This record gives sequence, structure tokens and C-alpha cells, in this order.
Amino acid sequence: IVNSVRNEAYLSQDGQSAIVKIQNKLPELSLYYPHVIQLFDGNGQLQYSSDASENIARIPWDLFNDLKANLQVKSISQENYRKSFVPLFYEGNEAFAFLSIEDPGMQTGYQSIYDFIGTLLNVYVFLFLLAGAIGIFLSNSITMPLRNLAEKLKEFKIGRQNEPLQWEGNDEIGTLINDYNNLIHQVQESADIIARTERDTAWREMAKQVAHEIKNPLTPMKLSLQYLQRAIQSEGVDPKPMIKRVSATLIEQIDNLSNIANEFSNFAKMPKSNNEKVILNELVEAVHDLFRKRDDMDITLSEPINELYVFADRNQLVRILNNLVKNAIQAIPTDRRGKINIALYQRDQNAVVEVKDNGIGIPDHMKKKVFTPNFTTKSSGTGLGLAISANIIEGFNGKIYFDTIENEGTRFYVEIPLMRLSEHSTGVHRVTLD
Repeated sequence: IVNSVRNEAYLSQDGQSAIVKIQNKLPELSLYYPHVIQLFDGNGQLQYSSDASENIARIPWDLFNDLKANLQVKSISQENYRKSFVPLFYEGNEAFAFLSIEDPGMQTGYQSIYDFIGTLLNVYVFLFLLAGAIGIFLSNSITMPLRNLAEKLKEFKIGRQNEPLQWEGNDEIGTLINDYNNLIHQVQESADIIARTERDTAWREMAKQVAHEIKNPLTPMKLSLQYLQRAIQSEGVDPKPMIKRVSATLIEQIDNLSNIANEFSNFAKMPKSNNEKVILNELVEAVHDLFRKRDDMDITLSEPINELYVFADRNQLVRILNNLVKNAIQAIPTDRRGKINIALYQRDQNAVVEVKDNGIGIPDHMKKKVFTPNFTTKSSGTGLGLAISANIIEGFNGKIYFDTIENEGTRFYVEIPLMRLSEHSTGVHRVTLD
């Protein structure tokens, strides 16, 4: 650019005509070069600019004075461009004009880099968002059936109808869900088989127990009748006293058979509960009055002053407490004086009836069988009392449990939710009755 401009100046007659020729030449040069070219006269005034956006009117004074004094090429570099000022000479050592060339390489290069980085970032952000959306879609398509399977496994319970999962694909997840559905059917079949086996076993055990209990009174009945038969066949013996004794024996054993039949009938078909508002204080007092007059043991009662109300069947509760006290009495050996305490108290929002004895306790190997049918530590009885009691208490939303120390005694607890009455207090004052 500088050489072309200088050639035009050499062919001119004077400085002014040189400026005119250079002005005519610069538009042609600006077509071939991307530089911003400006021409200033000897006074620093702008004569031509290839960039119309440049609104500079003259060379800055400091720069102009420096150019006039040194008459050398002066370059100005800033952050994004570099501009060079070249003095032009015609004759002598005085510059008649100044040529400004702005190098677009740095500015264009930086701008190109910025544009490229911006475009690249935009592409990366777009690809990242697209990949995230695709990833979420794919993960949901994979995890959704797994979450459903996990929820079904949490709800899976033996003994109830478990719903199978639906999946149309033949992929790995479909295989897993098909295995789960097959497992449901297999578990259901196994549960049905186990239930049938347990029912058959229970009925066999029940039949054995019924047969055993029936044989016990039948044996003395048969012996009594045989003895009466021999007495009648003997001569000189008055059969009337014998008939009276045998009749009494038969009636007693028949009553025993009737009681056995009633016990099994009650266990097979529990009577319907007639729940009502029950004051437990009065109920335990009645049970205590029934048993406390024994001379061979001390039966005491401890209860709170405030009344405890529950919603239950009064008759069934009396039956349960009578059975617990009878069991406590029968658990005390004959070589020690019996001590039985019936305690009523409140624990949180429940009423608790505790029956404590100083009997022989329950051995460790029998603890798990206490509330199962046919369990008994006595030589007689059906072993259904505690099983029936547990069923009844569960119907009241309560529970029955125990703790025991072998050869020291046992405590049975009957825990029933209290009725929600505003007149309830949580006082702990108690009285003890002998």
C-alpha cells in the first residue's frame, strides 16, 4: 500500500496534486486490502478514509507533533487493533501528507476467535441440553418399571392377592418383570399349600386332643358301669347304694364331657362380642371378690383411684380374668403358700391388668406355645383358655403377653386401649385391697 502511494506521489508535479492522485488511488487499493486506509494532509486534516464509520477529523495533536518532529513511521497498538502512521515526502525533508493504515488482523482475529468460541459454546450447550433431555427420557424409561417393581416388592405379602406388573417389551426389564409375575403365582401356590397343610395339621391335632379329652371321662364311666353290673349279678348285695354312687359318678363325668364340648365349640366359633363402656375398676374388683376368700393363699388387688374406661365385652373380660387367676392358682405348687396379685393401672393411653403369681413359672421351651391351642402345663384341661383369651383381646384392639421366671412365678398382662373421655385423668394414685 505504501509503495503504491509513494509511486503516485513521485509522478505528481507538486504536493497538492500528489494528494489528489493518492485520493483517487486509495479506493482502488481498499478493494484489494482489508486494511482501513486514511489519508491526512500536511496539517493533519483528514482527506480520505476507506471506512466511513471512522469519524476522526484529524491526527491527534500529540501524535501529529511527534510525526512532524521525527518524520518516521509511528505505530499505535491497542487491545484489538494496531494503526501505523506513515509520513509521505515529495521533495525535501518536509512531509506533505500522512498515510494511516489500520491492521485488521488483530481485531478481526480476536473477533473471529470470539465468534468461534461463542459458536462452540452455543453448540456445546445445545448438545448438553439435548443429551440431558435424552438421558432423562432414557433413564425414566428404564427406572420407571424398576420403581414400580420396587413398590410392588415392598407391598408384597404372603397370604394376600399380589397384583402382577404389565410390561410389553422383551428386553431385560421385561424378563425381570416376567420373573416377578411368575414368582407371584408360585408364592401364591406355595402359600395355599402351606395353608392347607397347616389346616390339616391343626385339625389332626384338634382331633387327637378331642379324642384324648373324651377318653378321660369315658374310662371311669366304663369302670363304674362294670362295677355296678357285677354288683347286680352278685346275690345278697343291695344295688341301690351302688346305683346312687355310680349315678353320681356318671353325672359328674357327663358334665365334664359337656364342658369339653363347650370349650371346643367356643374355640371353633367365638361368640359375638357385645362391646360397651366398661369400668375396669369394677370388673377387677368383682374378679378379686370371687377368689380372695381362699385360706391357702393371699390374693390381693391394686387399682387406681380414678376410673379407667374401655370399650369391650364385659362378660368376655370377666371370663379372661377368671381364666388367668385360675391358671395362676393352679401354677402354685402345694408346698408353698400362694401369693397372687391383681393390679390395674394406666400405661400411656392403655389400661393394663396384671396378674402375678409365685408359681412354678413357664419353661423356656414352652414360652412360644403359650397362646397356641392345646397348650397346657396341667394334667387335665383342653389347653384352649389362653388361645381363646388372645383372640378375644385382639378383638378389642388390645394384646396379652407375659414374662416369667422358672420356679419363681409368672406375670400375665392384658393391655386394652382406653376410651377417649375428657374426664380421664392420668393420675397415679392407687389403693390396695386384701
